[in-house]
Amino acid sequence: KDGNFDHGLTNIALFFAHAMTRGIAWNTCEEVNHHLIDGKLPLSNACGQHGRSYSNDICPQTDAAMECAVNPNLEVTQVSVGDSGSPEFFCAPTSTNPFTGYYDPVSGNTGSSTPISNQAGRTDVEGCCFWGRGILLNQGVCDIGRFNYAYGLPAFVDQRSSARYNIDFCAHPEALCSDFTIAATEFNQFSTTIDTSEVRYLIGLVYWADYVQEYNWGYFDYMEELKIFVDSGMKDDSFVDQFSKIVVDSSRDADERKANFKRILEIFMTDAPTQNPTLSPTRSPSMGPTVRPTYEPYSVERPPEPQGDDSSEPGPGEEDTAVNPNKPQSDKVTFDLSVNRPNQPPSKTVVDRSSATHISSSGMVWALFFSSLGILVFSCSYQ
Repeated sequence: KDGNFDHGLTNIALFFAHAMTRGIAWNTCEEVNHHLIDGKLPLSNACGQHGRSYSNDICPQTDAAMECAVNPNLEVTQVSVGDSGSPEFFCAPTSTNPFTGYYDPVSGNTGSSTPISNQAGRTDVEGCCFWGRGILLNQGVCDIGRFNYAYGLPAFVDQRSSARYNIDFCAHPEALCSDFTIAATEFNQFSTTIDTSEVRYLIGLVYWADYVQEYNWGYFDYMEELKIFVDSGMKDDSFVDQFSKIVVDSSRDADERKANFKRILEIFMTDAPTQNPTLSPTRSPSMGPTVRPTYEPYSVERPPEPQGDDSSEPGPGEEDTAVNPNKPQSDKVTFDLSVNRPNQPPSKTVVDRSSATHISSSGMVWALFFSSLGILVFSCSYQ
């Protein structure tokens, strides 16, 4: 908003860092069953994990008309569990599934003879179709309902310019992560498949623009705190700590997010000189070699190597990582990125590949996609 490039880069860095603790962490578009109760994964975690109830995550009064209505008869099965090895989430009415059991990640067995409850006390999965979807794993009837209102069927019905997908994502939340096919009818002779591959990114960007960037409650104004963090030399980690408090269910993986944030900032904020290209083509080559060089070779002075200790102690592991022992553990970090910014012109910027190795290849691919898609999303308005 204020034209400060570093403010914008820092905002993007935190977006990526948060995504790396969500969809990128499990390499999937959908939330996976990971919250262990007595060493087992209740299948009723589809209704909500870590004590939450996604069907009760209602919107503020001003956005109440946008939220999804809970349909107790809706039946949906998870499209992908990524690299987690977890059982698929599903929702179904109690008339067909009066209760659900559990999955044991150690033995790989599933038990369904007795009801097993999640942390919130649910043993059934009726109306529990709103587990997290998209790059940020947006959950609940409010987040999914807001996106549906902005870009789904309600936007077409209201003839708003933001209308993009002729799909009711509240009735078909599976379409957030997979292409959606409209069956043939008497009015449409052939079935139609709608490509929704961009939705998994779009829903996260909409949430970030509408909720995170606009957050101003009590003592915390996200945009003002971001500016203070950048303008103060990025030496204080309280900014990312506060972010983990304002986003629901983010305190449990705050250390991992903080470590990701620092690594991405190191990549974004590292400058180094590059050779300037020639202004015009050189002469046609001579038949033989010249007696002496036609130009003086460039002398490139490299910036000093960053000082300080790059090592960090791993933070305590989450209980839910037992499902996937290969998931990386978090790092506890303290920010001081001022040493990583040599005094070079901003036009001469290259990526520090040594830092880039900390981020998974899938994460970088997703990040590159966001860079181009973000311009489109932030220019849209559905008011």
